[in-house]
Amino acid sequence: MDLSYERGGIGPALVVSLQDDRIRVYTGRKRSRELLFEDIRALRYVATESPQRSDYTLLIEGKGRTIALNFMKNRIAGADPVREAAFNHVVSKTLAAIAAARPELEVCSGRAPLGAALIFLCFVIPAALGMTMGIMLLGERGARQIGLAALGIGIVSLVFAWRARPWKPSESMPAARLAEMFES
Repeated sequence: MDLSYERGGIGPALVVSLQDDRIRVYTGRKRSRELLFEDIRALRYVATESPQRSDYTLLIEGKGRTIALNFMKNRIAGADPVREAAFNHVVSKTLAAIAAARPELEVCSGRAPLGAALIFLCFVIPAALGMTMGIMLLGERGARQIGLAALGIGIVSLVFAWRARPWKPSESMPAARLAEMFES
């Protein structure tokens, strides 16, 4: 079964070919990536948001390669329900095919461990520096306001670091159940 969707401005349309034993993704100019269902090690769904756009990605990780089915929703230009529905349909059919071949696989949500650790570091370092500077400056004469500002920055950074902590357990669900959610 061949399915396709436009990725919303992040490259050419993808054609996903679901065969009995593999998934093959054509990325344009006769280039393709394929992965046998038996070689799939992990499934991960990641959704990230910024004020300008939302990115959605299904990562299919296998031996030596990863296939990414991704879609970008531009918040400034407005929603494109036709493209989003096509992406959801492709993800649903892909997860259903994987679940039929490998029913034990579950889809994890959230960032990969390395990415989560890097984001955590981006917040924990300013938290440590801000709180250290704040504590040091609070005792100095005439620097109380600067010390309070540094302490405030440190506390806010600490809150964001806690929210991005890489050791928090990620949620997971069977691939077949997520396929049903994407179809509806």
